[in-house]
Amino acid sequence: MGGGRKSSKTLRKSLKFYRVHFGLISPFKVVCDGTMIHHALQNQIFLKDELPKSLGSVSKIVVTHCIAAELHGLDSPITKPAARFAKRAEKVECTHESKLSAEDCILHFVQSKGAQSRGGVLVATHDEQLILQLKKLPNAAIIVLENGKLELLEPSSSARDEAERREKVKLSVSEQEQKVLKPLLEDAAAELRKQKGEEMKKRRKEMKKKAKGPNPLSVKKKVKHSEVKVDEHGIEKSSKRKRHKKKSRSSSS
Repeated sequence: MGGGRKSSKTLRKSLKFYRVHFGLISPFKVVCDGTMIHHALQNQIFLKDELPKSLGSVSKIVVTHCIAAELHGLDSPITKPAARFAKRAEKVECTHESKLSAEDCILHFVQSKGAQSRGGVLVATHDEQLILQLKKLPNAAIIVLENGKLELLEPSSSARDEAERREKVKLSVSEQEQKVLKPLLEDAAAELRKQKGEEMKKRRKEMKKKAKGPNPLSVKKKVKHSEVKVDEHGIEKSSKRKRHKKKSRSSSS
């Protein structure tokens, strides 16, 4: 096997790369080819248990119909356990019409529109030739078996280049959005300032009107003063009329 293997401690770092840049999501579906199934069984590694442990999430082993057919067609005592395993495993539909080798089927699957839309694809293999081909495909996250442990290869140069390209696209889109949004935000701010100015003018007018009007509490009723009359000697005359008693006729007689 080539270099570039990740230890179990840093495996999740590479996995995060594919999750961030290629939209790989859990639960993971791991496409296992015949070589991986065969070597795992020989080394008494239970993929059903070890894959979720290594990837830190729920994981399912899947095979294509071509993978299962190829193992069954070998008809060898050595590969029979792997063939039985593949027969029981969950199947994913092949993305091609004509019959292909397991290697070509996997490569076709990784490059299919469905796989591209779903994000990255996890492929577990022990085939050196297939690994070299998968490294050319940016969205292929490759799992290998080394020293009795499942390891995830570091992202290939094609994967890193594609991730960088996608980041540049995101930045360019955000810059374009800023150009479009800037005048809109400026117009909105100007309109807000205008509304605030009009509200202030309205308040000032209302305050002026209130200031001009009399305060009802400060207005007192006018008290009418009775006119005081004085005689020629300066003596105050009473305004009240004197009532004269009428003399009785009996007294005058």
